[in-house]
Amino acid sequence: MKAGLLARVLPSLHHRILALVMVSVVLVTVVLTALQLVTTQRALSRNLAEKQQLLAHHLADNLAVPLAERNYPRVVELIDSAVATGDLSSATVVDQRGRVVASSEPELTGRSFAEVAPPAAGLVCASIPGQGLVGITSRAAATHALLGTILVGAVLASAVVILALLPIVHRLSRGLTRPLDQAVHAARRMARGQFAVVELRSPIREIDALNTSLSEAARQLGEGHGLLIQARDQLHAQVAFQQRLIDTIPVPVFHCDGAGLLQGCNDSFTRLVGGGAAAGRPVWEMLPAELWERFVAAHAAGGVFTCETGLPAGNGMQFAIFTAAPLPAGAGHIGVIFDITARKEAEGALARARDEAIENSRLKSSFLATVSHEIRTPMNGIIGLSELLLESGVDAMQRECVEGVLTSGQELLRVINDLLDFSKMEAGRFRLDLTDIDLAQVVRDAMTVLSPAAKSKALPLRVVIDPELPRLLRADGGRIRQVLLNLVGNSLKFTDQGSVEVRVAATAAGQGRVTVRCEVQDTGIGIAEADLGKLFRPFVQVDGSYSRRHGGTGMGLSIVKNLVELMGGTIGVVSTPGSGSTFWFELPLRRSEAATMLIAALRDVTPRANPTVDLTPTALPLVLLAEDDLVNRTLAVARLVRLGLRASCAADGRQAVTRFAEERPMLVLMDVHMPELDGIAAMREIRAGLPAGAICPPIVALTANAMVGDQERFLQLGFDDYLAKPYTQVQFGKLIRKWVPEAHPVVGAG
Repeated sequence: MKAGLLARVLPSLHHRILALVMVSVVLVTVVLTALQLVTTQRALSRNLAEKQQLLAHHLADNLAVPLAERNYPRVVELIDSAVATGDLSSATVVDQRGRVVASSEPELTGRSFAEVAPPAAGLVCASIPGQGLVGITSRAAATHALLGTILVGAVLASAVVILALLPIVHRLSRGLTRPLDQAVHAARRMARGQFAVVELRSPIREIDALNTSLSEAARQLGEGHGLLIQARDQLHAQVAFQQRLIDTIPVPVFHCDGAGLLQGCNDSFTRLVGGGAAAGRPVWEMLPAELWERFVAAHAAGGVFTCETGLPAGNGMQFAIFTAAPLPAGAGHIGVIFDITARKEAEGALARARDEAIENSRLKSSFLATVSHEIRTPMNGIIGLSELLLESGVDAMQRECVEGVLTSGQELLRVINDLLDFSKMEAGRFRLDLTDIDLAQVVRDAMTVLSPAAKSKALPLRVVIDPELPRLLRADGGRIRQVLLNLVGNSLKFTDQGSVEVRVAATAAGQGRVTVRCEVQDTGIGIAEADLGKLFRPFVQVDGSYSRRHGGTGMGLSIVKNLVELMGGTIGVVSTPGSGSTFWFELPLRRSEAATMLIAALRDVTPRANPTVDLTPTALPLVLLAEDDLVNRTLAVARLVRLGLRASCAADGRQAVTRFAEERPMLVLMDVHMPELDGIAAMREIRAGLPAGAICPPIVALTANAMVGDQERFLQLGFDDYLAKPYTQVQFGKLIRKWVPEAHPVVGAG
């Protein structure tokens, strides 16, 4: 508070210096005057005391005689005379008993001196020998007058000194404060942005250092201000560039503060909200309310907010992705809106196309299933009856004709199977049937099938199997056989002279696994290097002239490649035009533990007596055949008879249920598609009609349905096994012996 008052009374340093000097002079004068007064007073007091002492002794000497004579009037006269001189203020004579005998103040006479004595500080006493004493007091007026005179002189002298020093102090103060005022003015110019360097000089070292520092600060601030101006201009240019750049962005972009008030946006956002994107306008007034509520919730969580939303169609945008991210230091949020209407439309079109493709695929599968069923049913009769004719007594010409029919039927069946396999692979529902196989035997069986084709062209068909190849391996033997049949069949097809060689070897083994490499080498026409890349594509044949000459659908190698890759292997080809080709594939297979376990079990077998076998003839096993097609029914009956079995026939599902209840066969062969009652319903009625606890004989589905998943579907429906039409005598016999071990070929049957 005192500092504030001082600042109001003495606002400038100049005034404060003047006031300080004047106050100092006054204080010095007061102190000196006080010292002088004290000194003078002490001196006067000493002089007065000495003078009083002399006066007291002198008066005592003068009063000694009158007192001795008891001349009291004379005593009073002398006392009054001494007081009248002006030096004494009072005089009192006291006898030896302490009683006042005379006094300049008559009223004191006769009283005790102890009662009326003045203060001891101003009383001077002198003894009157033999009579008493005299006490006097002096007047202080003269002393006071002298002290007053001295005080007045001191005040006048101080005033003269102050008046004399005032201009000098003023000049000195201005000399001290003027450089400071100049420094202040320089600082004010700097505050206004005027950084011109002015060299200020002062004889005072501290002020000169201050001026030097201000000059250096002005120089540096000038340089910094210039750089700041340059940076500001660059920033403005950059902001303008960025704004132009943001305006060119085809997606709406906006910036809002923490309260959701718009701070800036680009032209796309302005167009989106219909031109009402004014700074300070709440964003929630320009966007859907639900969207803004979700944004506020995300803002409270402090994270990046992204959502897909729909916008009114009037602004040309129907679907959008809204993204908002918090800016640092609580500067609000930046928001971006991506128009995904085209993407949504494309997704819708894609979904419709997908649904259409799925429907087309379903229709194609349905069509293939129907065509396959309709073709495979008569094909079963053609191939089966041809095999039966070949087994009967026919002459050479008839045999040649029947073999031609059989070969054509088998070729047609191969084409159908290729189509079905390709359909399965295209649907991604191809499955492997892994079992323990003798790979060498699989290779030999495949070569046995192809040996007639090799003999017809007089081509040697050699098989080289590595003796180190494990006997039993875990694999899908049927698919490996299919791959070999296709590769070797192609080699035989495109080789007119030379030979075809098949090599099988184990290239790597360890940890219960083995890599098997199969090579098919021929001396045929070869393949150009430019055609190797498209060799395994579906429906592609590298030479149109040969495909016209040798036929084929162009799917075989594509199916082979898919099969090999499905089994985890790789396939390739090395070929030189005119010198032949070598197709190879490698399969990583697991060793089978069955052989090792069998050997260990045999070691533990204890020899026993041979069991007695009852060779008493029994009735032939009965097989119920439910088949609506007369040709297929006749063919199946003939094959059953050749296997030493009896056959009971039913032309539809209802007859099959009745015959089963009457005859109790060991095996039921059930066609799936039949009139009255289909095979599935008949199978269910047969199982439902069994007595409690009775065991149902195996029921096998015979069907021309060989599409993807058909086998699994029929097994899930309740059939015990599945056989696709057309089937060969070998396939049929294998199935029958699986369920009726008593079945065996009968020589001369038929």
